[in-house]
Amino acid sequence: MADKKSACPDCQGQMQPIKLLDATHPGLHLTGARHVETTYAAVDAPPSLFTGTIPKAGTVKARICQECGRIILHGSRS
Repeated sequence: MADKKSACPDCQGQMQPIKLLDATHPGLHLTGARHVETTYAAVDAPPSLFTGTIPKAGTVKARICQECGRIILHGSRS
């Protein structure tokens, strides 16, 4: 059995870090040609008046269970 910090809550299998791939910027029509880091923002964060972008509050990290495939997301403040 895996240690509690890296054990899957469903099957107690080993959790492994993974990267989430975002196809927001596919480049030359090739899926995944340019990936961006997955981020999150506060629900009430106003967009910039000049660029329209929303300020990020942090990044999203993920782990997957090697046994059952469950993916767990975790926010990490910037």
